[in-house]
Amino acid sequence: MKRLPKEKRDRIILVAGVTVVALAAIGYCVIKPQEEALKARREKIEAVEGELTTAGRLASQADKIQKDLEDATFRITQIEDTMASGDMYSWIIKTMSRVQERHNVQIPNFVPPAVGEVSAFGKFPYQAATFSIRGTAHFHEVGKFIADLENTFPCARITGLELDALNSGIGSADSSGKSEKVTFKFEFVTLIKPNNSL
Repeated sequence: MKRLPKEKRDRIILVAGVTVVALAAIGYCVIKPQEEALKARREKIEAVEGELTTAGRLASQADKIQKDLEDATFRITQIEDTMASGDMYSWIIKTMSRVQERHNVQIPNFVPPAVGEVSAFGKFPYQAATFSIRGTAHFHEVGKFIADLENTFPCARITGLELDALNSGIGSADSSGKSEKVTFKFEFVTLIKPNNSL
């Protein structure tokens, strides 16, 4: 560069400077926005690929999910079949008579039920019927009878169980060697099958 005239040398320096500034401007104004747009597109592609993977996994499980739904619907239908339905008074008489036949328990009469909302859950689709049950039986038969009720009706519960001895005391034996008869009283609370069930 020492051999070049000063004017030519200045021009070369000016052209080099302008070229560097032009390249920087092109890099900042053209290339950098395109890199950012390309980065955003890559992120969007990765997100869509993730959604596709999830959708593919769910699609492959659709048959299993459908079968699980059908099984759950069938199970709910089975459980609802054990719920009280129709005329509550005739339902309790029929129900208790069937369970009573399997045990030596006497229930002389039935009181009409109290029907109300189940307040334990919000927007619960079932109502509850509460039946007051009174009867007599041998002490151990009462336990078997209650266990049978609870196992037969999974949507029912027994509350407020009271036992009173008819004679001398619970657990003592009479002349035949059997345990004493007792009177029992409890509340039988069961869900009511809705009219628009599955």
